[in-house]
Amino acid sequence: MPIDIRNFDVLEWLNNFFGEEVRDLNYDQLRPVLSFALIWNFFESKACNRRASLKSVKKSVDEADSRDYLTPEKYRLYVDYFRDRYLEERGLEFALDQLILTDVDSRRIVTQVLTNERTDLNNVVYALLVIALRIRNNLFHGNKEIDVLPRQTELFSVVNNLLADYVEDITHHR
Repeated sequence: MPIDIRNFDVLEWLNNFFGEEVRDLNYDQLRPVLSFALIWNFFESKACNRRASLKSVKKSVDEADSRDYLTPEKYRLYVDYFRDRYLEERGLEFALDQLILTDVDSRRIVTQVLTNERTDLNNVVYALLVIALRIRNNLFHGNKEIDVLPRQTELFSVVNNLLADYVEDITHHR
């Protein structure tokens, strides 16, 4: 019987491939992780001129901030979330190492934002988007193992919301 290559089910294949190593991956559980690819595509297109990097993210935030496009109160929720996540679990240094945040300047800004040493909107939004960029890189470059993803659906829901809020801020003013 010929295989229908047009109806490939990735999660079914992964479950079969990994067997007992990965517990029944399912679409509902992984929806935020899978949706991340779509929202990231939109974010990178609208905010980073199709080339997301620390430099392009900084440029986007600087421009949005200088034009007063950013809504301050919404970003505080994300800082609180990441502060709770990264300061409470195993400590900030461990979290930044897990994010593979090696750029000294951006690591310093993320640290200062999460420890309330910097509270200005420009640095807050930049730090949050740096975290999102690192999560993206870790996912797309294979640093996040498949079996870990079901435990990170909340993280991806939050990051998806962050990216959507940022895109709304920068596009509603154009």
